Amino acid sequence: MIARPVLASASPLASLDGFPSLAQFIASDPDHTSLVFRRLDRLAARNLLYIQSELVELETLRDHKGEALLFESTLATPKAPPVRTFESFMNTSTRPADDTYQRDSIFGGHSAKLYSTNEDLVLLRVFEHSDRLTAFPEDRMPIFFMSGRSSNDMAYASQRGIARFVTIVSIILSVVLLFSAINTLFQHDEKLIVVGMYVILFASSVGLLTTAKKADIFAATAAYAAVLVVLVSGNLGSASCEASGQV
Repeated sequence: MIARPVLASASPLASLDGFPSLAQFIASDPDHTSLVFRRLDRLAARNLLYIQSELVELETLRDHKGEALLFESTLATPKAPPVRTFESFMNTSTRPADDTYQRDSIFGGHSAKLYSTNEDLVLLRVFEHSDRLTAFPEDRMPIFFMSGRSSNDMAYASQRGIARFVTIVSIILSVVLLFSAINTLFQHDEKLIVVGMYVILFASSVGLLTTAKKADIFAATAAYAAVLVVLVSGNLGSASCEASGQV
């Protein structure tokens, strides 16, 4: 994951502006999250129209049409790069203009507007995690996951480090939700209210902090509720009631 640009002195051996410098920037990301290219929807659609017209005349080209459709569907699947990655590309593909606050593209011709907007770009590296829990350290805590600085004054945050951090937080959250529910059940007599409160809290956590589908949320919540019901109706619940009665 690419962090914000940092100020540093330019290297005298920096690559030439243009495709060499941009290629060096793309290759310098250890997590390969800077593989950002134009989606080329219009060109892909035009190729499909040409192939479709040929297929009307020659049905033997059916396999080529299938390949073109597969190619277009493959390009339509990846999402646009994150805002931070796009800003890094903008900073890398432009240079400050003379005596102005504007920035000029390092490319010429039609390629000058290659990275002018994020809507027409596609990220080839698909993120394994894109939930809110992962987005928080990416946006708010990238400084804690810095993995180095490239030659073009760009700092990187390790995607693997963020994934490990999110995994640890998820484990801790799961343990806290389970054992705090058990402890609360022992401390209160209104066990049905406690169970309902923790089931709602668990379902909300899964739905808001993860990318789980609705079916997965229902299944996980049902399993969590079943554990709490067993605790209430089993020996642990009976022991708790006896202990409170003796007191």
